[in-house]
Amino acid sequence: MRFNFGNVDWDMTTKISFLQRRVIVACIAYYQLDESVISDTDYKELAEQLIEYQTAYSEDAAKSTYYYAMKDFDVSTGFDVYDKLNDYDKDWLMMITRIVIGNK
Repeated sequence: MRFNFGNVDWDMTTKISFLQRRVIVACIAYYQLDESVISDTDYKELAEQLIEYQTAYSEDAAKSTYYYAMKDFDVSTGFDVYDKLNDYDKDWLMMITRIVIGNK
């Protein structure tokens, strides 16, 4: 499920940060909480979109919120994303993930 930004008026750095956050939440749900918030097919498409954006817009990606944890991300590396986050982001994104799981 590629995200369609349509008429969203965000710069590329913000779009990349948004995609990173969505991928990270899916990874936390799956690998840390043994829950699924997105299908495998949708996850793969979303992860591929993120990789495409990070590659095509590398300068913007380097300024993104979670670049420090996602700079070497590929579709098969979701299992270790949580461990790469700093403590603040681990807490923040875990809270978001728990809310997403509770609302599914």
